[in-house]
Amino acid sequence: MVNQETNTMTKIAILGFGKEGQATLSFLLTNKRFTGAQITILTKTSDPLAESAAKTYQSVTYEFGAEYLSKLTNFDIVIRSPGIPYFTPEIQIAVQAGVEVTSGTKLFFEALRNYVLGTTNYVPKTIGITGTKGKGTVATLLDQMLRSAGHKTVLVGNIGEPALGKLQEAKEADFAVCELSSFQLQDMTTSPDIAVILDITPDHLDAHKNMKEYIQAKSSITKFQSEADHLFYFPGKSTESLVTDSRAKKHPVDISAFSVFSPKLLQVPGAHTYANAVMAASVALTLDIPEKTVREAVGNFGGLPHRLELIRVWQPANTEPPVAIMVYNDSAATNPEATVAAVQSFSDPLILIAGGKDKDLDYSSLGKALKDSTAFSLILFGENKEKIKSVCASWAGTIHETKNLTEAVRLAVQAAAQKQQNSNYSETIIILFSPASASFDMFKNAYDRGDQFRRIVKS
Repeated sequence: MVNQETNTMTKIAILGFGKEGQATLSFLLTNKRFTGAQITILTKTSDPLAESAAKTYQSVTYEFGAEYLSKLTNFDIVIRSPGIPYFTPEIQIAVQAGVEVTSGTKLFFEALRNYVLGTTNYVPKTIGITGTKGKGTVATLLDQMLRSAGHKTVLVGNIGEPALGKLQEAKEADFAVCELSSFQLQDMTTSPDIAVILDITPDHLDAHKNMKEYIQAKSSITKFQSEADHLFYFPGKSTESLVTDSRAKKHPVDISAFSVFSPKLLQVPGAHTYANAVMAASVALTLDIPEKTVREAVGNFGGLPHRLELIRVWQPANTEPPVAIMVYNDSAATNPEATVAAVQSFSDPLILIAGGKDKDLDYSSLGKALKDSTAFSLILFGENKEKIKSVCASWAGTIHETKNLTEAVRLAVQAAAQKQQNSNYSETIIILFSPASASFDMFKNAYDRGDQFRRIVKS
């Protein structure tokens, strides 16, 4: 917790200068608590925006290079981005040396709890949502339900704006809806008023020591809750430890017992999509949002970019709907379980495009899911294509390996057209881009990867 008065001798480092870093700099420059502080932006590679900021503000300097984390002990306060885990060795060396390490998300929660900005008469309710997949969908749906009922909200996280960038707006809102990853939660010292925990499956094991540590990284979402707070969760072993330790009022969400709406109301396919909608609705109903408003929000929800996003429909000549080739962008699927859920969402013949950067994950669940699915072709590219191929050896479908996404799309369209021709144009074919992998071997991030896929498909 940033609890010291800063002065001209206080040295603050901002690690990274993407959206999060930019919001952090704006926060520091406009908050009287940090008046006079010396701010240094640190990045691994040259960043024109950071360079411009250093030229614009007298109190800001900028350094970059491969060793950008090597001098953190020279600072009083280090503000990390979510992309730099708390347990990064250089961060831990700084912590042990007495440097205060924080993050934009941590500062945001502390500010709303009056730890940084001073007392206010009203603090909005914070709603924090975590889980391996589905955070963005639940956060967006819940935000829409609250807004439709007349509440003023802010939506922050990977699907919204960086938390600190919305701080002033949040202070005037009824609810701050926050999507929270393990990297954002792992050093938090406050918990949201309402915590929502979705299923937790293996992910980010290249950054976390093991599954136990991955779950533990999320523990602060409930660790600091009081008896007046609320916790919503899907019962199961993966969430058990987080639920047991919470003092909040517990709301287990049973999908099978939910009756306010059925899966048919949703525009986006998949059992996992329905589960996410049920969770968002369960929170909203507890907050006295009318059932009619909840149903309307769910029915109007068209999904999020890069999450089972329908981006193109090809109608072969001399055919009529529903026969078509339908292309879905699921680039946000960065682990096997997310891709398994996507594959299980379809009953039509399916071509899967997958592969990317490995995160030390086990892909055997994907191999099993393909056996039980309607998939007939798998097209692999990226760093881990051989690893994925190895778990699909007993699958009856065809496997193609290629060097890049452009070639993968070409092969998928070719396979779809051949399949339709062989069926005398009686079948709809699904082309699903759901990588089951991280993106950093070839792309800036999962969203850049999805954008490039969209451009290739529409070109």
